[in-house]
Amino acid sequence: MTQAERDNLTRRRAGDRGGHVESYFLKANDPASRRAFWIKFTLYVPKGRPEDGLAEVWAVLFDGEGGGMRKVGAKTVMPIAEARLAISDAALDFGGSTLRPGATAGSVESGQSIRWDLRHTTTSEPLHLLPLERMYDLPLPKSKLLTPYPSERFDGAIEFGGERWDVAGWPGTQGHNWGRQHAEHYAWVHCNRFEGAPDAVFEGFSARVKLGPLTTPFISAAVVRAGGATYDFRGPRALFSRAVRVTPTSWSFSAGCGDRAILVSASCRPEEMAGLHYPNPDGEMTYCLNTKIGDLDVTIRDRSGVVLALECRGAGALEVATKDPGHGIDMLL
Repeated sequence: MTQAERDNLTRRRAGDRGGHVESYFLKANDPASRRAFWIKFTLYVPKGRPEDGLAEVWAVLFDGEGGGMRKVGAKTVMPIAEARLAISDAALDFGGSTLRPGATAGSVESGQSIRWDLRHTTTSEPLHLLPLERMYDLPLPKSKLLTPYPSERFDGAIEFGGERWDVAGWPGTQGHNWGRQHAEHYAWVHCNRFEGAPDAVFEGFSARVKLGPLTTPFISAAVVRAGGATYDFRGPRALFSRAVRVTPTSWSFSAGCGDRAILVSASCRPEEMAGLHYPNPDGEMTYCLNTKIGDLDVTIRDRSGVVLALECRGAGALEVATKDPGHGIDMLL
């Protein structure tokens, strides 16, 4: 079993009464337009009621071509007992929708029918954003994230509403996150479709974590891979940087590490965001605000000047989560 396959093993354990949320997601962008897909396999286990756990399949399509904006979404929900989880191998089957190393196929229907059959390369090295590996096994943070396949190329097809999207060499990723609950407030960004830098990939986050009655300031991390080099901003200066700003449609972050510094700016228009309801195991609601067609600028400097400058227009993934129902974004699902 490869490291990426180990990273995709399900973290939920049968009978655990502490509550659990878990998500496997795939996203990719058309290299020639503002179109993108987002497919998710999720687990939701309410606290104290493991027998009521649910398995869900979500699909959201973004189409910003021609200056307009169209978002199409659908989901399927079933008891978790009816789903095959990735316990001993990296294979899921949620009611006939499947996720396996390098492939996913399935369909969802909730007013809108979306079907897909997709394959992706499995050549990119996994990316673990938490700064210490042991943090993936410790009780804190309560939410974990890693990316088994951070920079892939997707092929296949998506069909919906009488349309067909032929997917050929679309850059994308497959990620995995889990925990006792969703982080109190966070922003997450990913991109691997930068102008003039086809091998570059960026991933970063800022998150506030609830500890009993207290909520921490934002903790942050970011990693850039480009031109055969890795720029790692997961050390203490990045983790505890106060240069963080999160709004429902933007994330900005800057930090230093050694003799280098990074400046990140991600944003989108409100209409490019799709709002999704994410219930927590304790009953509280998190509002997930997500786009796959945002803009992103990443600049890395050292004492001599700019080391790397990356620009993305219309292909950046930006996810903001908040418990504030007044976020102002239309909810899709």
